[in-house]
Amino acid sequence: MKSWDASAIVPLLVAEACASARGAGSGHAGLVGLGGEPYSRLHLIGFAGIISGNVSATMTGKGKSSLATYRARMERRGFVRVEVNVRKEDASLVRRVASALSDPSRQAEARRLLRQRFVEPPSVNLKALLASAPLDGIDLSRSPDPGRKVDL
Repeated sequence: MKSWDASAIVPLLVAEACASARGAGSGHAGLVGLGGEPYSRLHLIGFAGIISGNVSATMTGKGKSSLATYRARMERRGFVRVEVNVRKEDASLVRRVASALSDPSRQAEARRLLRQRFVEPPSVNLKALLASAPLDGIDLSRSPDPGRKVDL
């Protein structure tokens, strides 16, 4: 008696169907499953799944991983995943800041403190910067010297 694994079942069914169409006898006589029990014609047809409607035997694709589900849930709540590279001694500080920002009871105070300390100065264009520059004591007049003579 031969022992067959599940991957051999489908080719065996095709061989069985071809043998039946030719009028030959059963092509699976003497086959034994992995558990040592002999296969009957009903076992082979029932195991195919697609033909008999036995959905539990068919292979399904892997669903979302638990990590992907967690990240999707956090995204729906308005959180964004951020990866930061810091020195080893600063890692616990960054974790505590992130924890304070994500905790509803502490986030308002944490944001206020961080914005006070690390707020970016408003961007100023060059014209506004020159207009606000102190020009006392700087001579802005131009000399009337035309420069050197050039022979053309």
